[in-house]
Amino acid sequence: MNDFHIKLSFRKKLLLSFIVLSFIPVLLIGITTYRLYNRFITDMTEKSSVETIDLICNDIDSLLNDTWQLCDALTRDIKIQENLRVKFNSVSSQYSLDLSGSMDMASLSTYRKDIFGVYVLGENGGRYKSNYYSFKPDDPRDSKWYQKIKNSPESIWFSPHEGSFIVRSSIEDRFISVGLPSSDKATGRINGVICADIKEDDLTKKIQDSLNSGAVYLLDAQGNILFQSGNNSHFPVSVSDELTGQILQAAKDADTRSVVIPNREYLVVGRTLNRSGWCIAGVISRRYLAQSTKELTTILLLVLLIIAFSALYISLRISQSVYRPIQTLCTMMEAVEAGDFSVRYSEPPADELGRLGNNFNHMLNKIQELISQIYEEQKKLRNSEFKALQAQIQPHFLYNSLDSVI
Repeated sequence: MNDFHIKLSFRKKLLLSFIVLSFIPVLLIGITTYRLYNRFITDMTEKSSVETIDLICNDIDSLLNDTWQLCDALTRDIKIQENLRVKFNSVSSQYSLDLSGSMDMASLSTYRKDIFGVYVLGENGGRYKSNYYSFKPDDPRDSKWYQKIKNSPESIWFSPHEGSFIVRSSIEDRFISVGLPSSDKATGRINGVICADIKEDDLTKKIQDSLNSGAVYLLDAQGNILFQSGNNSHFPVSVSDELTGQILQAAKDADTRSVVIPNREYLVVGRTLNRSGWCIAGVISRRYLAQSTKELTTILLLVLLIIAFSALYISLRISQSVYRPIQTLCTMMEAVEAGDFSVRYSEPPADELGRLGNNFNHMLNKIQELISQIYEEQKKLRNSEFKALQAQIQPHFLYNSLDSVI
């Protein structure tokens, strides 16, 4: 490693130092920020999805609970109690009371518009309803569902079924129904049943308006799927028997509070409904949650890449600004070594390298002055030696000339 570092040029050492000191920390901070932000977005998306599912569960639970409470209130209604005690002497008197009783109940449709209809069916044959649909011609007292409600000590919930048990509805409509036995408050004897219908489409609309990214399941106490909302075509949800068991157990342990059921493939939120004992669960694919955060994380990744490459570019620029003056000085020194003393460092002395170049110029000026000075001294020395030699030669020349004349 030391040999490798020694063999590197100054420029590469400088660039490597800037990359280590600037680019790598920025990259590490960026990666850390990306991972933390990605987790934050994922957690926020999951939290938002949990809240959305919880709101849907609350809405559906509220609808079912309000329906039960409305039926329960009718079991104690004085006017209903009076009507169920009447013994009809003729069809016309029964029809007249059915009509007036239905008119009295018509105002119930304003209580909750998502309750399809509320019905009072008496052991005396009286029938009263809150909607405008006509009764079926069959006597409801002979049906199994009527006997089941009548003989039950508590409310009975019926899973989604085609058509209403009581009125002539469209065969394409599916309903969830609830029924309570009505007892005479004076004698304690069962004198009829109170029923209500909720259209399955109303539940579906509530879910689809709030949650179009997953599915909502309504489960009975045995884990049978009573109702399932529409599924996401791109990220479909499939609930296995094992997951159904986990939902039922977790919802039972949490009583009527919403609880998140751990699952690697899906985000699952479940709760037990108040009156029916059923369980409702919202399920969203985790692949959908990851896809929903993909755009935000992609933008963040692009920003981090821009910052990282900007840091690299700045490192290159700074290293070049440091290396260029040094390279210029090296080139000038090589020229001086070759004997060219005319070179000069021309960069402005704004920093230490500039002052070093200025000192280099000053050194060259001094060297040139010394060379000129030595040259002049050598020149003067040579002149002095020439004159001395000339003085020595001149007497000998005269003496030899006279000697030759004589």
